[in-house]
Amino acid sequence: MNLIKHIEDNFFAVSRYWGSLNSSISNIESIWAMNTGISISDINWAWNEKPLNNDNAKAIADIIEIYQKINLRFWWWIYP
Repeated sequence: MNLIKHIEDNFFAVSRYWGSLNSSISNIESIWAMNTGISISDINWAWNEKPLNNDNAKAIADIIEIYQKINLRFWWWIYP
């Protein structure tokens, strides 16, 4: 395993931990989202574990709406 993979794994482990603390992890189709409740985009994330396609348009809109409702900026990480 290379260094970048270790960093990515650690980054996601930390975010999932934060999201589980305040029960903010959401999953819609292959898209995940979590927020810390802190207004810093670096620690509020959405990510997809599979490539997105046109069928995911509603799920994408739903995730964006979650962050708009709670007035938080966020990063969208695209994996793999």
